[in-house]
Amino acid sequence: MRAEAAIAGVLALAMAGFAAAKAAAEDSSWPRFPGSAYAAQGDPSERAFIKEWEAAPPKGYPTLSTSNIAPMQAAIRRYTEIAAAGGWAPLPEVFLQSGMVDPAVELLRTRLLLSGDLQEQGAAQTFDDSLEKALRRYQACNGLPPTGILDKHTILALNVPAAARLKQLKENLARLIAYGRPGRKYVVVNIPSAQIEAIEADRVVSRHSGVVGPEWSASRTVRRRS
Repeated sequence: MRAEAAIAGVLALAMAGFAAAKAAAEDSSWPRFPGSAYAAQGDPSERAFIKEWEAAPPKGYPTLSTSNIAPMQAAIRRYTEIAAAGGWAPLPEVFLQSGMVDPAVELLRTRLLLSGDLQEQGAAQTFDDSLEKALRRYQACNGLPPTGILDKHTILALNVPAAARLKQLKENLARLIAYGRPGRKYVVVNIPSAQIEAIEADRVVSRHSGVVGPEWSASRTVRRRS
């Protein structure tokens, strides 16, 4: 279990690189988040929405599935081209959301176009609906609450250089080939993302947030008396 958790944790770093590629290959539409809480919430910036999304994230794809190999290889080809062309310009520390007009919006638009998250052009410095959808897509693929708001956590993820993402993808492709699991029942503990996924027949049947930490601060076991 510890070996699987370690491998899954490292693979989580590369999920950003090929999750969008896999989604684009299988379905060109924007992602729909499961559950009434995602469909009914009106203001995506509400703390309650973010808390619920983190506690019950979308099921997504199995981390150690061998079906991730081809999308990861496609992502490597894409990021090789991006890195060879000089990568992307870093975003400044700025807060942006739908309706705002700011010079940094143009940088954000270019960044999401390069990674394939934005599929259409728009007003260069206007944060429009298409850009908000693209940012939600990027956030969801990178384990961030899909608020559609450019905050400091999203900026940190966006500003990871393309060359660094490419290096992660190449390293984790080798790990995925070595440790990829066939379609049977197993559980993966993803330490960096603090998530636990239960897999059956190469499908995520359950994904939950997990609490991780050192053994000396382990939570107490609670037993119910019948």
